[in-house]
Amino acid sequence: MNYSVPLAELEAETMALAKEIAAKDPAALRATKDAYRFSLDMTWEAAMNYSAAKENELYLLQKGAWVESGIGDFMKGLYKPGMSGHETVRK
Repeated sequence: MNYSVPLAELEAETMALAKEIAAKDPAALRATKDAYRFSLDMTWEAAMNYSAAKENELYLLQKGAWVESGIGDFMKGLYKPGMSGHETVRK
């Protein structure tokens, strides 16, 4: 998402976004940032392999929690994927 804000609101908007990002799963954030940052200097095939390795590492660090609860909740209509956390979908 890209958007602009007046200079007077820039610090407040930046801090609000930083707090939102900081509230996410730290292991998932680290894996995502590493996969993006390091893949920029790799071939497509190497980048895809590295990203897959980071995904497997995250799975192990989280002891499979996302796969066991996240996918099941999604299939039941209880979870809407996105950049948010694992909030319950209100019907």
